[in-house]
Amino acid sequence: MGGIDSTSDAFRPFAKWGRRYGAHRRRELAAAHGGEISAGVGALVESAALALASSRYLQNQGAAIGDPELLKRASALAAEARQNELAAWELAAREAKARGSSRRTALDRVRERAAARLNEQAEGDAEQ
Repeated sequence: MGGIDSTSDAFRPFAKWGRRYGAHRRRELAAAHGGEISAGVGALVESAALALASSRYLQNQGAAIGDPELLKRASALAAEARQNELAAWELAAREAKARGSSRRTALDRVRERAAARLNEQAEGDAEQ
C-alpha cells in the first residue's frame, strides 16, 4: 500500500481522482446516515473509488489504442464499483438504524428551525 506516489505516471491522475472521489463519497454517506460512518463503510467506499479510478484509467487506455478487451475490463470494474457503493450505502443505513434516531444531523436541525419559522409565519398570517 504505497499510495499514489508509488503508482505509474499514467495512472497517477486517475488515482488522485479516485482518492478525491472516495473522500467526497464518504462525506456524502456520513451526511445521509446520521453524521458518521464506520470503518467498514469507509473501506467499501475506498474499494469502490479504487475500482472506479481503475475503470476510468482502463477506459482511457482502451479508447486510446482501440482495445475492446481493456474497455470490457473497464466496464467490469465500473460494475464492481457500483456494487461496493451499494454495499456501503446498505451497511451505513443499517448501522445508522442500529445507532438509533436520537442523533440528529446539522441538516436535521436546520430543517426543524426552518419548519418552525414557517409555522410561526403561517400562524401570524392566520391571525391577521
